[in-house]
Amino acid sequence: MGRRNLAGDDLLAERGLSRRVALMVPHFLVAPHAVAGSDLVITLAQRVARAFATRLPLTIHEPPLAIPRFAMRLYRHERRPLDPAHQWLHQQLLAIAKEL
Repeated sequence: MGRRNLAGDDLLAERGLSRRVALMVPHFLVAPHAVAGSDLVITLAQRVARAFATRLPLTIHEPPLAIPRFAMRLYRHERRPLDPAHQWLHQQLLAIAKEL
């Protein structure tokens, strides 16, 4: 698997810095378990980091650089827009997202 160039990499590069990637995981929710009790760091959304810090030996620190906000998007396949189950799920997800 190749190294991905993320938005944070551009912010670092503007300052003449770069990351040293020590570990790649298949999904970001695996990463807190991998870094707990190690000297590794991970950048996570604050809400996700706080949730994991209640269950794992993690400490939360403000990042040294301002990280741009990101948007969550909901996609569905164009073949199923009228499927009642898909419509229900879509509405449930939108309602939950509005509460966050």
